[in-house]
Amino acid sequence: MTLFLNTPEAVVLPGGVLGTGPSTTYSRPLMPSSPSVQELAVPSVLGMPQQPALQLLEDFGFATTVVQVPGQGKEGEVYGQQPRPDDIVRRGSLVRVFVITGPDAEEAKLAQIAAGIDDLKESVSGLRDSMGKLVDLVQGAAAADGDAPVAKSGPADGGKQAKA
Repeated sequence: MTLFLNTPEAVVLPGGVLGTGPSTTYSRPLMPSSPSVQELAVPSVLGMPQQPALQLLEDFGFATTVVQVPGQGKEGEVYGQQPRPDDIVRRGSLVRVFVITGPDAEEAKLAQIAAGIDDLKESVSGLRDSMGKLVDLVQGAAAADGDAPVAKSGPADGGKQAKA
C-alpha cells in the first residue's frame, strides 16, 4: 500500500496519482521509513511530466531510464512504465519510463512491448540460474546421503549415471 501526503486540496489524477490544483502539481507519496525494506510497490507515474516522474521513482530508490517514443498526447508526458504501477520489485530495480515525443501511437506501443520482452528474457535467464543452483544443491545433499548419482550423465559416458 502506498501512503500519500494528507492535504485537503488533494485530487486523484489519471493513473491514481494524487495532485493539487492543475495537473502539473503533484504531492509525493510518503517513503518507506526503513532502508531495510527491500521490496516495494512501484508508484504510478502515468500521465506525469518526465522530470517529476523520474524524481518520484528515484526518491523511492529505483534506477530509471527514459525511452522516448512517438505517440499521441502531451509531449514530455509519461505514456507508460515498466514494471507496471503497483508491481512489487526490489529496491534499486530499473524502471523504464516511456515519454511521448511526437505523433505515432503505434510505434510507442511497439517500443513498450519490446522493453517488456527484454524484461521477460532477463527473468527467464535468472530463473535458469536459480534452477541450476537448486539442482546442484539437491544433488549435493543427496550425494552426501549416498542416495543419488555422484556424476552427471553426459555424452562421454553414453548417458549412464555412476552411483556412489
